[in-house]
Amino acid sequence: MQMLSQRSFVVIGLMLISITLPPVLFACSENIATTATPGTTKTGVHAATNKAEYKQGERIGVTLTNNSDKVILSHINSGTPVFCIEYVERKTTAGNWERSFAQCKPPDCRYDLDAPGEIRAGESATFEWEPLIYPSGTLEALPAATGLYRLSILYEDYEKTAWKSTYTGEFRIN
Repeated sequence: MQMLSQRSFVVIGLMLISITLPPVLFACSENIATTATPGTTKTGVHAATNKAEYKQGERIGVTLTNNSDKVILSHINSGTPVFCIEYVERKTTAGNWERSFAQCKPPDCRYDLDAPGEIRAGESATFEWEPLIYPSGTLEALPAATGLYRLSILYEDYEKTAWKSTYTGEFRIN
């Protein structure tokens, strides 16, 4: 039996990383299975904006609060916090929620994402989102139009069994 060279160990290691890392790198992709919960819960994990109304172009403060008894992970507490936004949803005149993206999506764009950061039980993480919409996840970025919105915010349980989402409350851009 031949002994494996050091180079073989490196190649095998890189293959293992490439198998296990994509769920983290592409956690915000369009096809991810998530469980959405309302943003108004007092226990568990919830998301909120810092105000109910914004002027068009005004930055929006987004906070994810962990009121569970376990650590969670989210990009909101990382060097690439915009990737915590799964969807930007705008209410239509028919009363339905229309989904858009807060960032360009593959294959149009590729990113070096920071690993999601920990949010311990009883703690929160906040970032300011510049309200830009990427129609269909393409390169084109447009300022969010006036209307009623909510954000779907992603987080993962510490055991890394599933990505979940929670909605912010509704907010208006005038």
